[in-house]
Amino acid sequence: MDLNELNTPGGGTAFDFSEIGAEFEAELVSIGEWREITGKFGVKVKAPFNLIIDGEPRTLWVPKGSRMASVIGNAFREAGLERADCGGRLKMRRIADVPTDKGNPMHDFAARYTPAAKAAAVNLADF
Repeated sequence: MDLNELNTPGGGTAFDFSEIGAEFEAELVSIGEWREITGKFGVKVKAPFNLIIDGEPRTLWVPKGSRMASVIGNAFREAGLERADCGGRLKMRRIADVPTDKGNPMHDFAARYTPAAKAAAVNLADF
């Protein structure tokens, strides 16, 4: 399924990787469309990944072209998928801060995806 055909966010509280070691394991319910989000550092293009963590709806906002998006895309590929699917289990952890020449470190992540037997799919090229 193309990202443009996916559900909108489920309205859950946003998940925040505020510190090294922050992690979750969740059911990936849906992936919303890419959208422009304006924050204190300007406009970024992000997609909401709607999750169920410990029975509660949560949203992980994934910036397009980011390290986070790359790690998630690789997790789908390592699971043997050519397209991202929903309904499986996504496990993510913030593992390090990598120094940059921009003053703030880049967050680095590790992810693993375990696919569901049947699920809707999205295009991995968007990651």
